[in-house]
Amino acid sequence: MRLKFTKMKKIIALLFLGFFMMVSCTKKLSTDGEINGDFQLFKDDFDAVVINMRGYEILGDSIITSDTVKAINGKFTYNFSIPELKLVDFVLLKNKTSVGKLGLLNKNYKKGSKTISKTFANFFIGNEKIILECDTLEKIEFNGTINYTVKGLQTVEHDIESKLNITNVSKEIIQENPNSFAVLHQLFWQKERFSNTKLKALMELFSDDLKKSTSYKILKKYLDDKVSLETDGYSKNFNWVDINAKRHTFKEALDGKKYLLLVFWASWCEPCRAEIPNLKLFNSKYSEKLNVVSLSIDDNYEYWKKAVEKENMPWLNLSGLPKDKTAIKKEYNISAVPNLILLDNKGKPILNTINDLEKIKKYIDSH
Repeated sequence: MRLKFTKMKKIIALLFLGFFMMVSCTKKLSTDGEINGDFQLFKDDFDAVVINMRGYEILGDSIITSDTVKAINGKFTYNFSIPELKLVDFVLLKNKTSVGKLGLLNKNYKKGSKTISKTFANFFIGNEKIILECDTLEKIEFNGTINYTVKGLQTVEHDIESKLNITNVSKEIIQENPNSFAVLHQLFWQKERFSNTKLKALMELFSDDLKKSTSYKILKKYLDDKVSLETDGYSKNFNWVDINAKRHTFKEALDGKKYLLLVFWASWCEPCRAEIPNLKLFNSKYSEKLNVVSLSIDDNYEYWKKAVEKENMPWLNLSGLPKDKTAIKKEYNISAVPNLILLDNKGKPILNTINDLEKIKKYIDSH
């Protein structure tokens, strides 16, 4: 019995040691980064580099930085520390005058690809060490500016981001990259594609460090607000104005029908404008069962008014304009258009789709 107990203690000790090693070896978020450039092939063309960095205001980062770094014999080093993912681009200087921009060949590009560009002028960067080298050079003049297109190593974050542009964020991707802001940001852009339950499950897979970030908190607020909307319904604060400044309540918009279809759009959104003829046919076919209401996320009243008058939609077109430019976005957590939400007569959401009118039709036909 004593032998068994001794063995058990050893097993527990080994398990604890294994857990400790696993936790200790978990990769933490880096707090600083470094860019090392070595462009010997055109070292006489420039003597300094302007490094511009910018984030996304919608993700809580409105800070733009621009630093000039001296280059000696085509080499330069730039040290930085950023809270989250940034877009970076490079301008080459000679005697304090701009001589061109730096472009990089995309290592993920395949000949004939229509979804991945061959080159890019800016890329995503995290707090990581990046080496930019030049073993091939292509000078392209465009609008009076010389683009120095070189073959260089891409950043880890940009590599992840470029791949996620053509695929959905998945459980496996997050598990492989729990500290990646590129994955987190892509999940934010794709958030409307997931149910509340699925989005919450995916968010839980990120590291504890990433969960402390501003962008994670913004995504969590989106989810919390969306859950609240689906619980309380869309009728609660429905009080929007048309182009003639007349206000309309949910009851007025529904007008006794079984369903209300909210169409989120903007005057500048080409897919939104292209879908209007189909919406007119849809409205005509299902007018006995539902009403359609277009809610604009435009921030310019005149552009919105002009588009409404030109498109001549035979249903309510409402907005928070001209007083509140972001009211619709904030109230309904809309960041991408076109977006369609089908409501019941109590204002509770039934379907939420990204421009999938056929899905709406199938539901109405089967109920």
